[in-house]
Amino acid sequence: MSNLTKNRQIKTLIVDDERLAVEGIKMLLEDYPNIEILGSAAGLDEAVMIIDNEMPDLIFLDIQLQGETGFDLFTRIPIGSKVAFVKAFDQYAVRAFEVNALDYLLKPVSKKRFTSTMNRVYKESKDARNNPQCFEYNDVIFLNASTMKFTKIRNIKLITAEGDYSRIWMHNEKDEMLLRSLKAWEAILPAKYFYRVHRSTIVNLEYIKKIEKTTSNRVLVYLSHFDQPIVTSQRRSTHLKKKISL
Repeated sequence: MSNLTKNRQIKTLIVDDERLAVEGIKMLLEDYPNIEILGSAAGLDEAVMIIDNEMPDLIFLDIQLQGETGFDLFTRIPIGSKVAFVKAFDQYAVRAFEVNALDYLLKPVSKKRFTSTMNRVYKESKDARNNPQCFEYNDVIFLNASTMKFTKIRNIKLITAEGDYSRIWMHNEKDEMLLRSLKAWEAILPAKYFYRVHRSTIVNLEYIKKIEKTTSNRVLVYLSHFDQPIVTSQRRSTHLKKKISL
C-alpha cells in the first residue's frame, strides 16, 4: 500500500450511495486519528473527480451503486489507492480481489471486522509490498476481463501466456484473457496446487489425470476436460511427478 503508516495522514474516500452506510464508515474511522476523510461520493462521476484531484490513499468502495458497480470505477480512472470493497450481500466468501483490493467488508460493518481491515492498512511493510499476498485454494478472485466476474481459485485449471496477457482456463466456465504475466500469477497462486510446467504454462495439479513420456525426451500432461495435452520438459516433469506423487 505505497507508504501508509501510523505516522502520517491517510487520505480516505468513501464511495457509497447509502447515507447511513457512509455515516457508519465515518463513525468507525473516528477511532483512527490519522485518517483524513476527503469526503464521500454517491456515484462514480463524483468519485472520479475526487480521486483525480485528491489522490486518496484508501477508498471504501460499495460494490452495488445505483445503475453502476464499484468495479466500473477501475475502467474509468487508474486506481493507485488501496480499496476495501463493501457489499450488502455475501455471495461468496471473498477474501481478496485482483483489482488492488485490501479487503472485503459485509454490511452492516462490525467494529471488530473493521478493526481487522484497518490493521491491514497499518501492517504494510517493504516485504509485503514486494511480495503480494497469496490466495488460498478456496478463495475467490475477481477477474477484471472482458466479462468481469468472480471465480474460485480452485476452478482455475490452466493459465497460458499470450504476449503480455494470460489466458485463464476454468472448470465449467468460459476462458478469459487478462493483462497479467505468469510471473505475477505465480506470486499469488498457492504453490501447493499450481505448478509452472512450461515457461508459458501453469497448471492446477488437481486437474492432472495422466502424464505420458514421448520419444523426444518430452512429457505430455493431460488435464481433465481439456482436449490438448501440455508439453513439458523431462526436467520439469520430474519435479512435477514429485509434487503429485506419481
